[in-house]
Amino acid sequence: MRVIVAGGSGAIGSSLCKSLVERGDEVLNLDILKPIARYESGYEFIQTDLLKALPKKIQDWGAETVYNCVARLPMEKGSTKQYFDINSIPAMRLAEFSLENNVRKYVYLSTSAFYARSPSPLSEESIPNPGETYGRSKLYTEECLLKFRNSNNIDISFIRPRTVIGTGRI
Repeated sequence: MRVIVAGGSGAIGSSLCKSLVERGDEVLNLDILKPIARYESGYEFIQTDLLKALPKKIQDWGAETVYNCVARLPMEKGSTKQYFDINSIPAMRLAEFSLENNVRKYVYLSTSAFYARSPSPLSEESIPNPGETYGRSKLYTEECLLKFRNSNNIDISFIRPRTVIGTGRI
């Protein structure tokens, strides 16, 4: 299967690229950062700023799945605008690309941070109540993608990991 991983040079994205290559998928990593050395083999890489535009080469890639791991993380200091821009603009561009290019599956790596102030225990009915800009920006992006999914009948899934730790992370 041909797969695009946007943000494939970060902690989660690089592990995802490695797993997909090991599974036998053809992977194209799109990231502003160069890949982590131990994960850089077995796939194609385009260094690009997805805030500016999607690279033209992906039009011909023939992707069946797009994974979006692009994020401005909480430990990266920045303005509210930077969080919302980085966490939402590439996400919507990739959703539009997926629709226009008949991509079968679009997976958005979100966060559980928008439940930071929600009462425990969490359930499917829990109401989001983010505690900081990062959580608010990811919740906003999910809401935009849900509207896009519902308006266009496109398969978009969300992954909401808890805090991620490990090599190259915390």
